[in-house]
Amino acid sequence: MRNQKMFDMLKSAVDKAKNGTPSKSNENYWKLEGDKAKNGSAVIRFLPGKDDNSLPFVKIYNHGFKNKAGKWFIENCPTTLEHACPVCEKNSDLWSTKVESNIEIARERKRKAKYISNILVVSDPKNPDNEGKVFLFQYGQKIFEKIFEAINPQFEDETPMNIFDPVEGANFKLKMSQVGGFANFDKSGFSPASEIGNEKEIASVISQLHDIDGLIAPDQFKSYDDLLTRFNATVGNTGRQSRSETNTDDDSDAEYVRAVVNEKIAAKPVKTVQVSDDDDDMMAEFQRLADED
Repeated sequence: MRNQKMFDMLKSAVDKAKNGTPSKSNENYWKLEGDKAKNGSAVIRFLPGKDDNSLPFVKIYNHGFKNKAGKWFIENCPTTLEHACPVCEKNSDLWSTKVESNIEIARERKRKAKYISNILVVSDPKNPDNEGKVFLFQYGQKIFEKIFEAINPQFEDETPMNIFDPVEGANFKLKMSQVGGFANFDKSGFSPASEIGNEKEIASVISQLHDIDGLIAPDQFKSYDDLLTRFNATVGNTGRQSRSETNTDDDSDAEYVRAVVNEKIAAKPVKTVQVSDDDDDMMAEFQRLADED
C-alpha cells in the first residue's frame, strides 16, 4: 500500500469510532462476560494487598443519577475519605421533610458502595487469554457479603477462612444470572481452601498486584466546592448549601466495619463509616456511563 502508516492510523480511528477503545484506566480491570442471555460463569481468586500496610480491597462510595433532562451526575463521594459531601447533605435535607416525593429523590441520589480488589483469573471460558493473569475487579455489596460470610461464618462448625490468602484462601466461583432484568450473583460461592500453586507460582502472582490504595487518594475526589457546583449545575439549584462535618446517610453497614477489622484481613483499625445498599449491575452501568463522559 502506498502509505501504510496513514492507513493504519485511519483504521485505528475507524475502529475506535465503531467499537470504542477502553480507556487506559480500564485496561487493568476484568469483568465477567456473559452469553447472549447475559448469563456467565468464571473462577477467580481474590488476592492480598500489594504490601503489608495495604488492605486487600478498597471501598469507594459514589453518586450516580440522572436529572430530568437525562444528564448523568456520576462522581465519587467524599464520605469515602470521611469528608463532607454536599450531595449527602442535600439528601439529608430531603429525608428530613418526610415528604414521599422528596424521599424518592433522595433514594435516587444516595451514595452507592463499590469494592475493588486484585484478583487472579483462574478460569474464564469466554476469554481464556485472561487465565493466569492478575486484574483489578470491581464488585458490589452482594459479592462482598459472600466474602464477609467466608471470613465470619454463621455456624460454629464452619471454619473462618481468609479468602485473600494465596495459601489458605480459596477460589471463587463467580456465577451471573439475570433476575428481573438485572445481573444476579446469588449462586456464586467459594470452593474449599487451596493453594494458588507452588512458591514460585505464588511469587509470580504477587509480583503482578496493582496498587489499589491510589484509587482512594484525595486527587480521585472533587473538592466540596467543585462537587457542589457540579451538583447544582445538574439539578438546577442555585446558591450554596451549608457544610456539615457529619455524614447523615439513611443506611449503616456495621458488618463492613467488622470485616475490615477482622484479623484475617488486617490488624490495623479502620474508622466506622455508613453505607447504602448496593447493586452490582447498577454500579457497572454507572462506571460505563462515567467512562463515556
